[in-house]
Amino acid sequence: MDAPLNLTASEVNHRSALISWQPPIADIDNYMLTYKSVDGNRKELILDAEDTWIRLEGLADTTEYTVRLQAARGLETSGIVSTAFTTGNRLFATPQNCAQHLLNGESLNGVYTIYINRDANQGVQVYCDMTTDEGGWIVFQRRQNGLTDFSRKWSDYRVGFGNLEDEFWLGLDNIQKLSAQGRYELRIDMKDGQESVYASYDKFAIGDVRNLYKLRIGEYNGTAGDSLSYHQGRPFSTKDRDNDIAVTNCALSYKGAWWYKNCHRANLNGKYGESRHSQGINWYHWKGHEFSVPFVEMKMRPFNYRSISGKRRRMQRVRQGNASTDRGPFLSQGMQGREKGRCTERVTHTGRERLSTKSRIYKEEEREKTALLARTSKTFCRKCPHSITSPRGEWIKIERRLQRT
Repeated sequence: MDAPLNLTASEVNHRSALISWQPPIADIDNYMLTYKSVDGNRKELILDAEDTWIRLEGLADTTEYTVRLQAARGLETSGIVSTAFTTGNRLFATPQNCAQHLLNGESLNGVYTIYINRDANQGVQVYCDMTTDEGGWIVFQRRQNGLTDFSRKWSDYRVGFGNLEDEFWLGLDNIQKLSAQGRYELRIDMKDGQESVYASYDKFAIGDVRNLYKLRIGEYNGTAGDSLSYHQGRPFSTKDRDNDIAVTNCALSYKGAWWYKNCHRANLNGKYGESRHSQGINWYHWKGHEFSVPFVEMKMRPFNYRSISGKRRRMQRVRQGNASTDRGPFLSQGMQGREKGRCTERVTHTGRERLSTKSRIYKEEEREKTALLARTSKTFCRKCPHSITSPRGEWIKIERRLQRT
């Protein structure tokens, strides 16, 4: 039996590589693919006869791998073909914010470790929003169900509390250290049912504990109205640390903790679901003082992230354009000239997606979503569906295009 041809590794980065080949002439039952790192870790995969490529995920940084492939039919096996590649460095070895994690290729929302000032000894777990407005946001506050008590003392607000996957406050000390790493912008997302608004400020920082975590924000933009500028320059107050200028203790009166003045236009740490005047989660310029906003997230990211990510995307498109020419973005050479009408599979460690050689290839701008698709644990239907679902239930549309042979 003849062996597969032209086994190659391409699109190699610090965590993954695309392995492709041309099939043998003989009919086969399957392929056996093994890959082994230089330190001895070895994995073996059984692939379908129609497969002509696989993306290897979860690889180690800066590590040499050897890949071996052979075809099988019954007890008969072909000769072995092999190739080798070395994964690269991550762009940021110790990311200091969520934007750097995203630039490293980690594109899923969730909990990550970031390192203040890139110091490996100052790791902080944070929740990263990788999708809103191009992503890269450190979420430092979330309200969504009222299960976490936000009427807390100064010591709690300093160190943080709650669950990063649910309601939480990241902690004034952490917020101060993170915002002191450079210029950051602030975004506040609020929802009421199907209605969503946001407020963004092009500068965001808070002072240290000696300055009582005074709030510093820049110019407003958004759809929620500007209810935070009223609090500009104010120190933080809690029910046991009254730093406002009102006669009463605003935090005690209005069931929260905030950069109160006399007293507030925004009260995002107020009592969940409380509709009494000024005591709930209020954003005055959107819903007034007698409506408690049911969902809030406060988040920050480097101010220059958008320009940096835009440059990287343009560079990637240039490289991808040079590499793909006539082919679809992920169509391996092994698929060229295959008979029409058959279904083939893309196989990953944990999932596979059915493709038709009649045309199911990604738009070039969808390349960055491959990592998300590769993590799905579902096997997609044998009839080559027109759309597929990610593990988080998001629909990603796939263009149908005739493949020319």
